[in-house]
Amino acid sequence: MSVRIGWDLRFGEFTLWDHYYFSDLLALLHHEGFHVRAVTSRKRMDDLDVLVVNYPEIPIPPRDRRELYERVDAGLHLICAGYYQNEDHVAEILNELTEPLGVRLRDDVVLDPFHNLDEDPYMVVTRRLGGTGSAQSLLWPCSCSLQTLADECRALVTAENGARRQTSGSNTETVQNGDIVLATETARGRGRVTVLGTCVFWDNRSLYREDNALWTLELLRGRLP
Repeated sequence: MSVRIGWDLRFGEFTLWDHYYFSDLLALLHHEGFHVRAVTSRKRMDDLDVLVVNYPEIPIPPRDRRELYERVDAGLHLICAGYYQNEDHVAEILNELTEPLGVRLRDDVVLDPFHNLDEDPYMVVTRRLGGTGSAQSLLWPCSCSLQTLADECRALVTAENGARRQTSGSNTETVQNGDIVLATETARGRGRVTVLGTCVFWDNRSLYREDNALWTLELLRGRLP
């Protein structure tokens, strides 16, 4: 059965139907047989397998947060994607949703001077992937780091040794043991929640770099755990 994906548009998110940013992802999903739906109301969430909240710029009301928790408990896979340095207050907005689930998006950017694309430290490349997927390496650009707050929250993507966290105040912290978390997953009820430090690992610039496309498909099909 085809995976039914909802792309949320209720909270000012980047739309999947933006040709400049996400036409490659939309074409890939159609090619792979996913059923994709724009979510503009609560009713549009009915019967979904996956809901993506990609860079929300409008605060998510408590009622909607409660409903999302209930739908996750009933089996929904909720994917929340942020960005670096709390741009447009996206980290703050998502944290209201994700902190009760055991993960917090930090107000920083992850830089890697050693493992990157085209000598750009913002374009982080890492092979430190959790789960049982087939991807070996990911391009993870312009990402914040994630703080895990609960034991049941596990790392899906972690930066390589030598990566750094830089706060919006330009203070740089070098992490020697490579434990900067870039993506997490938490089981809840019959469903799960994935939190990503960046919303552009699957945009037109990044999707076909490294194994991003493969990882994206396995994430949406639930094949990473």
